[in-house]
Amino acid sequence: MTPALLASLYAQAGNSYILANQPSHAIAPFTQALDQVVMTSPEAADISIDRARAAALTGDFDAAFEDLTTALGINAKDVDALLYRASAARQTQRYDVAKQDIQTLLDLRPDLPQAWLERGQLAIVMQKQDLARQSFIRTLELEDVGRVAETARYLLETLSLTP
Repeated sequence: MTPALLASLYAQAGNSYILANQPSHAIAPFTQALDQVVMTSPEAADISIDRARAAALTGDFDAAFEDLTTALGINAKDVDALLYRASAARQTQRYDVAKQDIQTLLDLRPDLPQAWLERGQLAIVMQKQDLARQSFIRTLELEDVGRVAETARYLLETLSLTP
């Protein structure tokens, strides 16, 4: 078996664990997949993003942040990596990094509702309620149904309840 095929199989196993709602079991196969690829390759970026998702699902946002930083070192314009790292940065109180990632993301994809939602969530923790409100309204302008819209609506209502 070639290293590329092994990496693909390990990555598929990791994603299967995520789909089975067992993210803690996904980390080892993703690590094995990364052992099979050149760490500057697009495959390494993709696998690092997948391992970061698994880490975040287990609550290990520091590990997620590190993997996403690796992925962004390979492809600085990867939309998923920027979005996920902004979230991991917010969760680990790296607010300057989160703010920069969100700005880069919005520069690349101003129509991405998830980016506006993340911007609003960051604004809440930074106690910038007006910015949060504007961000959630923009989220709903871009997407009015689905999980992202439901989250934006809930957070917007929560802001309305706070003095």
